[in-house]
Amino acid sequence: MKARTATILFCAVVVAGCGGSSGGSSTTSRKTKRPAKASTPAVVIHGWKGFGAPVKAFASLHPRSSGGSCTSGCYGSPESDAQGALWEFTALTSAGPGNRVIGYDQAFPVGTPIETAERGVLALMPAGTHPVGRLIVAHASDGSCALWNLQSATLAKWFATPKIGDVKGQVGVEFDEVASNYQSAYKPSDITGASVGIAPVTKADAC
Repeated sequence: MKARTATILFCAVVVAGCGGSSGGSSTTSRKTKRPAKASTPAVVIHGWKGFGAPVKAFASLHPRSSGGSCTSGCYGSPESDAQGALWEFTALTSAGPGNRVIGYDQAFPVGTPIETAERGVLALMPAGTHPVGRLIVAHASDGSCALWNLQSATLAKWFATPKIGDVKGQVGVEFDEVASNYQSAYKPSDITGASVGIAPVTKADAC
């Protein structure tokens, strides 16, 4: 999702402060840190403490993590695997008035079915968020993934500011499972991560 990541970073700032890093703020992406397992995502969100919420509100439900290899944008319960520490949410970005969350990589336990992963993503969206079209399976030179687009009238209100520019409240999601060789693969019975961000996703910028 190189093109989409670039778009998000153009209008966002990476939320720093995960651990005592010095100097630059490199971000640990789930595609470079593959979990053996991950904490179960919240099923019910009380108020707006998920996607689109101010970072402070998001962190009240998913505390900022520190330690391990992550230097910025890491939130949620830490776990461990053979490669070290990992978190429920990495690469978290925010923008606009209120410093609202506009993107993150969300981890799921190994063996999570696609239906459960979809519910996990929606659980962090404002009420009334709905899918746009069907799930699309895309293939690329480095693997495969599933694309899912969402839309929210509430997000459209929050993100209409010129500093964000998402006047339609569109959210794009990429589901996959990343193997030990860091290649992504879409397996409906084994979704271990979702890249979530503003703007819809298409086959042109997937995987």
